[in-house]
Amino acid sequence: MKLKLNLLMLAAFEAAAVVALMGCGGASLDTVAAAGPDATPAPAPAPGPAPAPGPAPAPSPGPAPAPAPAPAPAPAPAPPAAPSAAVTRGAAVYVSARCGTCHGNDPAAKSLGIDRGTSAAALSAAYVKVGAMAGFQTSLTAANNADLAAYITSRVAPAPAPAPSPAPAPAPAPPAAGAPVASNFACSSAEAEKNSSAALTRLTGPELRNTYAATLPTAVWTGLASSLYMLPPDTLDGRIENLVGTYTEDTANQISRFNEQVANQLTATNANVSAFFGSCASLTAFPKTCFDAFLTAKGPSLFRSAVTAADNSMLWSVVSQAGGVPDQLKTLSQLVFNDPRFTYHLELGAGTADASGMVALTSYEVANRISYGMTAAPPDATLWADAVADRLKTLPVVNTHVDRIAATPAYKNRITALMKFYIGTEKANPAPTHAEFMNGVSPTDLNLAATDEFNDYINQVIFTQQGTLRDLFTSRATFPRTPALATVMGTSVWSSGAALSAPNHAGLLARPYLYLLNDPNLKLVQRGKKLRINMLCSVVPEPTAQDLAGRPLLSGADLTSLNRRDYIDKATLGPASCSSCHSKLNQLGFATENYDSIGRFSRTEKIYNNNLVKVAEFPALSTSTPAITASDTRTFVNMNDFQVALSQSDALQQCFTQKAYQFLQRRAENLATDSCRLKKMDTALKSNLPLASFFLENFKQPSVLYKRNQ
Repeated sequence: MKLKLNLLMLAAFEAAAVVALMGCGGASLDTVAAAGPDATPAPAPAPGPAPAPGPAPAPSPGPAPAPAPAPAPAPAPAPPAAPSAAVTRGAAVYVSARCGTCHGNDPAAKSLGIDRGTSAAALSAAYVKVGAMAGFQTSLTAANNADLAAYITSRVAPAPAPAPSPAPAPAPAPPAAGAPVASNFACSSAEAEKNSSAALTRLTGPELRNTYAATLPTAVWTGLASSLYMLPPDTLDGRIENLVGTYTEDTANQISRFNEQVANQLTATNANVSAFFGSCASLTAFPKTCFDAFLTAKGPSLFRSAVTAADNSMLWSVVSQAGGVPDQLKTLSQLVFNDPRFTYHLELGAGTADASGMVALTSYEVANRISYGMTAAPPDATLWADAVADRLKTLPVVNTHVDRIAATPAYKNRITALMKFYIGTEKANPAPTHAEFMNGVSPTDLNLAATDEFNDYINQVIFTQQGTLRDLFTSRATFPRTPALATVMGTSVWSSGAALSAPNHAGLLARPYLYLLNDPNLKLVQRGKKLRINMLCSVVPEPTAQDLAGRPLLSGADLTSLNRRDYIDKATLGPASCSSCHSKLNQLGFATENYDSIGRFSRTEKIYNNNLVKVAEFPALSTSTPAITASDTRTFVNMNDFQVALSQSDALQQCFTQKAYQFLQRRAENLATDSCRLKKMDTALKSNLPLASFFLENFKQPSVLYKRNQ
């Protein structure tokens, strides 16, 4: 048989949910938090009074129902009534089947559409619809399903009658253009210095690709090259999101379709089968002993956690029903690669919460947090060995691994990706092909050369030089690997050895990587907006239709008679609704005017019309009054002075801290619980700590060992 698995989170039973067989289908996701390789499933709690309905906890009554007849036949159960025998039995099924791992301890929370399972027929339909729940078709009887539906029904309170709509509150005033998103990080001495975190966060597209590559045989991974487009790209472009909320049906289907291709590749040849499933496996034979050996050898790395006897039993109960060995192997492949322990970051913790609501992570979870945070990939063999041995319980042991991983190319690539996230440019644009503008510089692959130069610059300042934030914005090091980029940088070609020194390209804001644009005309306002949003973490609202309609109309004569600055100011600073934003954007963009659309330093600016015919040429000015903060009225005569002041500003330092934390923690910060960590990082950055050490502070704090119990 062909088992189709669906990974959709957020949806109800009929839509597909991330209720994988290994979590809600019988095996316990609680065992993910087991302490070591020999962990066994936690015993199911006695059905007892909890979680059955009754005094603890009763559904929230909400507003009193309206006098109109309530929808029959589902009135709220009277609190004094004892639960029926079916409800009590259903509560036991809910616990023993471990449905609460995905749906929560109480169906009253209506998590992942559990409130729709109010009949045996609805539950049975869900088992068919959601492939990952297929195990319930055989592991639960018709009587089990009837009891489970009765229990779910008892816990799902009817919707309260709608209350009269209150008068709408006045809309809050929008933040002032250019205002920073976050204020200074405040930390009270009583606040626990530990992470808040979600228990369930999807791997990003890059993390998924790295995880597949580390898990699959080389031949299989190579064979999947043409299918990688199916995986979600998850481009950041200067933003970070909690990926629990972005697990859409499209994303689920992408991953599910990709896993079908994985299964096809794994079973394409006997060589692929034996390379992944073990030498005892072939397209004609896969005995239970071979299955057991595979799960023992590969299961922990696939699930990034301990594998239990219950896991084995549930997997085999589904695999053994498939018709023929090839289908058995394909079924097993899709079961393990669609399992939430493969596609998600699971942080359930071990034991009970402390007084501040913190739960210690298991060694497996600590290993995953360190490895994915530092390399966007699964733990390597050395880190994994300590996870299996349950040794990742103290900072000295963890810090040994952090220091070791920090010396790897994967970590350095991760920090380079962080810097691209910080500046809001994940990929350089192609260069213009306009011959007159390029003036002999070949546009071919100039964006690739500029990317290499940016990567080399980050590696030089942060790791080789052990530089500070100021060094990042002032170093003249450059690494142009091609003649075209060497011309742009005003140096010879670099091939190896010490960095070259660029006379007019000092600092982060002088990298051609930032400025490449397939248009010879400068986009100074867009540059200013990008700097303001990404590097100063400021709010810049989009213009409304009314704003755009109120712009002054400029003539063709303006294009040829006004220099670029005057032209932009005339177009944007007239109406008050425009000037409130553009007064914060234009001057920031003007600070970059000496760098043209390939990042070449230039003292002139050429103006082209819509047909790319040059119509004017003006001196490129170097002065600007960029208002780094609202009260800043300083004028800078060149980019160098501006970058020094920028690197020393609280606004930039705080934004740099905030975005580094977001990227390395793989989530948006929660100022209510993360401010102490952010404050410590911000203080370290302002003390001129080398950036290499600053980034490692994310992984060398007590917070790496804990999660907040949510």
